[in-house]
Amino acid sequence: MTTAHDVLGKAIESIEKRGWTRGMMYDYDSGTACALGHIGLALIDLHVTGEEAKTLHDQAERLLLRQVTDPHDPFCGSIPFFNDGKGRTKEDVVLAFKHAMEAAANE
Repeated sequence: MTTAHDVLGKAIESIEKRGWTRGMMYDYDSGTACALGHIGLALIDLHVTGEEAKTLHDQAERLLLRQVTDPHDPFCGSIPFFNDGKGRTKEDVVLAFKHAMEAAANE
């Protein structure tokens, strides 16, 4: 059975393979995607569909959101805000996914 941990790990592989972008979910010209886009691509790569895909997407998104939000900063409350943040790098995004994987392993 596929888990949110699996999805997050596959999303990291997807970032490394396809590349990362900001300002859009997918860049169809270059094949890159943002953080949320890579969660979707991971589900495709894992051949997960239907309700299971929706559930796993929600779980992975929730785990990642916990890593990128700051409860003391009302302007830092979403994955797109984190992804598109000034100075953000692909490495920052991958690190957030790794932390989300650690959180998933401890649930």
